[in-house]
Amino acid sequence: MTATISSEKPLLSIVSAVFNVERYLQRYLDSLDDQEVDRHLFETIFVLDGSTDGSEEIIEAWGRDTTVRHRILSKTNGGQASARNLGMTVATGGWVTFCDPDDFLATNYVSELCDTIRTSGETPPSMYVTRLVKYVESSGKFSSKHPLNYRFRSGSRTVHLRAEPGYFHMHGPTAVVKREHLLRLSLNFNEELRFNFEDAHFVAKYLLGHDDPTISFVTKAKYFYRIRATNDSAVQSGSRRPEKYDQVLEHGHLELIETLVRDNRPMPRWLEFMLIYDLLTYVRAGMKPREVRVNLEAAAEQRFHFLMERIMEGISAEAIGSYDLPRMTDVLRDALSFGYKGSSPSDSGSAVLLRRDVDRGLTLVRYPGNSDGPGRTLAIGDNEYRAEFANSLPIRVFGRELFRYHYLWVGGYDEKNPMTAVHDGSLAIRQGAVLDNEDAELWLFMDSPGWAGGHAEAMYWYSRHHSAIPTRFVLLPDSPDWERLSALGAELIEYGSSTYRLALDTAGLVATTTTECLPNLDKNPQNEVPGGPNYVFLTPIYTAEERHVELHNKTVDLVFAATTQDLQEILQAGSAYRFTRKELVCLETSGYRAIYLAVAEGPRWLSKRSTSPWLDSGLPAITVRQVYRAMLGLHRIRDPREQLWRRIRGSRPMGGPEVHKKSSVRG
Repeated sequence: MTATISSEKPLLSIVSAVFNVERYLQRYLDSLDDQEVDRHLFETIFVLDGSTDGSEEIIEAWGRDTTVRHRILSKTNGGQASARNLGMTVATGGWVTFCDPDDFLATNYVSELCDTIRTSGETPPSMYVTRLVKYVESSGKFSSKHPLNYRFRSGSRTVHLRAEPGYFHMHGPTAVVKREHLLRLSLNFNEELRFNFEDAHFVAKYLLGHDDPTISFVTKAKYFYRIRATNDSAVQSGSRRPEKYDQVLEHGHLELIETLVRDNRPMPRWLEFMLIYDLLTYVRAGMKPREVRVNLEAAAEQRFHFLMERIMEGISAEAIGSYDLPRMTDVLRDALSFGYKGSSPSDSGSAVLLRRDVDRGLTLVRYPGNSDGPGRTLAIGDNEYRAEFANSLPIRVFGRELFRYHYLWVGGYDEKNPMTAVHDGSLAIRQGAVLDNEDAELWLFMDSPGWAGGHAEAMYWYSRHHSAIPTRFVLLPDSPDWERLSALGAELIEYGSSTYRLALDTAGLVATTTTECLPNLDKNPQNEVPGGPNYVFLTPIYTAEERHVELHNKTVDLVFAATTQDLQEILQAGSAYRFTRKELVCLETSGYRAIYLAVAEGPRWLSKRSTSPWLDSGLPAITVRQVYRAMLGLHRIRDPREQLWRRIRGSRPMGGPEVHKKSSVRG
């Protein structure tokens, strides 16, 4: 079916592959009708890819009344790539884009895009890119948060990818390509890529067809990308499909590299960065515990590692080392380098100072190594210093150990002097400014940004009633618990606000029950040793369930093992955890079993709380007291914070009679 509005050729063709999107289609069609632009400037082409719902009827009904120039094509189901390829054959616009019909467009989308195209003159860029804005269907909210959103921070501009390789693009619906170049390159979407990477592959092929590829970013043209509440879109469900870890890598990433090799062309840095950016999602997925990651058979895991090695052969070590864009962390960079590029951890020549324990005069050092255990000494200048605590963390991806991180708490040196260190004669340690928390005075508690009612709230109330230390509870205002806590008189801070950031700068302790509230251990571009508050993770670790293995990359000063067996397994070399005896407290020893009781009682005391929640909780006094002491991080025998306890409670150690005098705490 064709509706002809004008015989004049349009400036823009919008091709949309349609498959079972009747729930979302009307909003997309309405957004086309609402475009504030002359109708002759654009056309829409719908390709029905074997839809079995009412999508065809909805489009045809819309077509009878709309003034938008459009065309409807039908074909048997062959996937989004095949539908887009068919649509391109009938497109007549000078430029072509590929909007998905479950998304929708801002009313000025086409006008902003066409104005930019017309003002580009006779030397337009290779490609235009519009701004993606997420529409979260479950909440009805819009968000511009995206790892690549930095490309729009300077407004609309044109970049040369050779000069700014970090400005690569991967998304088909927000890419606008010149039809003349599509014909010149005989370019189509790769139909082997049915649910992932097909956009990035197409865009990369298109840009590789230009000697000096340029991209013009159109900031005001907003494309609203729907995050489905049902989580069943091709992109959302694709990461859970085993084919992604085989076919997509082979026909997508590896095919791009092999094409360049076959044509005897150099690998451009922007393509290396694009491939690294996408491969990081694979590595992160493979690092998850087996119970929650995608289920791959043993042969499929081996195939994945083989393809990763083949792909990394085409990516230079310089690109991995210089990649400083979003998604990259130290562990991911090292996984690519040591696990798949073939670099040796012993040759890396680098270590990182991660954390300073001011009270004990210890510094946490991490360096990559092989399966052997960590050394017990570090050579710093002409001196050797013994590690008081040490452990090793194997970094595994889909069952394969790629390398290990060795963690050592080292003391005995003068931290005021510049620190250049070697391990086994070869390891240089990098260091920036060393920060501490001696001026910190505030304690922050948070269960999760969106909810309260867990162990952190329990400890907030007890600390508030039993200490002069200033306390605040952190929460999002739209949380259902905000009004409840306000009514109880809680002093609240909005999560993510400027007040929250200021509070973190002055806090002495942050206690939380979820890992998302803990800062990354290696997220430190200036290579500064993180200072600030002591971080306490309240949820006990059960090693049998491999819970909270993501803590290895989080800043944690105190963590709890649920049982003695859990404690032993965490400390065992090669476990899934990096912690040493310094950070660990066992809930079954030294009276800390009380914390486990508080965990079990948590949901119950919430239902019977009054204006003095902990006073009316019904929990034994010994439980309350021991939980509070654990929150202070004051394990009398092994924990490093005995000095902190003495500053808070007087000169008595933890096991002695309590001193009831209240005082503020610094540090």
